[in-house]
Amino acid sequence: MALLAINALLAPSLAFAAQQIHLTTFDNDRPISVVCEAILKVAYQRIGLELVIDQMPGERAILSASRGESDGALYRIAGFEKNYPDLIPVPVPLYHVEFVVFSKRLQFPVKDWSSLANYTIGYRRGYKVVELNTRQWRSDPAATQAQLYRKLEIGRTDLVVDDRKSGLYALQKLGISDVRLLNPPLMETQFYHFLHRKRADLVPRIQATLMEMSRTHEIDRIAQDAMAKMGMPASP
Repeated sequence: MALLAINALLAPSLAFAAQQIHLTTFDNDRPISVVCEAILKVAYQRIGLELVIDQMPGERAILSASRGESDGALYRIAGFEKNYPDLIPVPVPLYHVEFVVFSKRLQFPVKDWSSLANYTIGYRRGYKVVELNTRQWRSDPAATQAQLYRKLEIGRTDLVVDDRKSGLYALQKLGISDVRLLNPPLMETQFYHFLHRKRADLVPRIQATLMEMSRTHEIDRIAQDAMAKMGMPASP
């Protein structure tokens, strides 16, 4: 009887836990993270799941998602699954990104990644696209946005590669006014939500929900609201 009573008490909490979806990310201080979390929170609510974000250091967040320790990744770049085949992309873009170069003392036209070859490059640890495109040159990755731009400010790095909105938001938040954005962008791409194959059953459901949200421009409205709350224009 005692065991039955304990099971009865545990049943509601176990049922609630089963209704959660755990996603990893390596930051929560960038517009991309805030926007993607806001979009997916609504989308998962529509299919009866509560979104829980597990923030971890960059490499650990990737490994947790790819090993199935979590249910997936909040967002990653298009093509990420080529290196992490256990992660399934949900093929509805959540966020458009321009990767750009920020500098304090240098001014030059950015032709491509090779334009950065002679400089010490800062980037946010966990941004694989930057890591892979700059690994043959001097680099100094940072664990946080504040560290990333403070290193640039004091001259430990010559350049920072970041997505445009995240970089502008960090400079605004940190009160740094003597760092410039170099043009043109290095590259433009889309970011997507990824689920581990153990939750493959969710892919068509969340895809359909996101497609409808995209069709009605709800994704755009959520992104604009999230950016406004951060004090940033939707399209800087």
